[in-house]
Amino acid sequence: QRGRTAPSRCRVCGASLVTGEERTLGRCRMCPSNVDERLSARLIEWRDATAAERGVPTFVVFTDVTMRAVAERRPGTEKDLLDIPGIPRSKVRLYGDQLLAIVAEARASAEPAHALGADMSVDITDAARPATS
Repeated sequence: QRGRTAPSRCRVCGASLVTGEERTLGRCRMCPSNVDERLSARLIEWRDATAAERGVPTFVVFTDVTMRAVAERRPGTEKDLLDIPGIPRSKVRLYGDQLLAIVAEARASAEPAHALGADMSVDITDAARPATS
């Protein structure tokens, strides 16, 4: 969609974004990536297979930087996808459902670990009580 502008400020530190890669990622090079490596690998695998099916170079489907941006931002809606520079409406129509399904799958597989950590709190008053026989 023409007229969309990429973020001009880093979403982490607020610095100006200078390069196209920085604008696509939404963060400056100095700020750390929060990329989910498994999700990134899955997205690249999907992109490569999709390009092979269509008989086009991988960058025609999505660039490496765009795939990294998806892995970092973990979009949950079509609007979230459109907020990533390099993902126009036409590609959301073609690939949006597939991308969102891959991200949702990654989120679901990550949730049990977070939930487990939250549920493992121990009431120290119970732990400090002597065992009764």
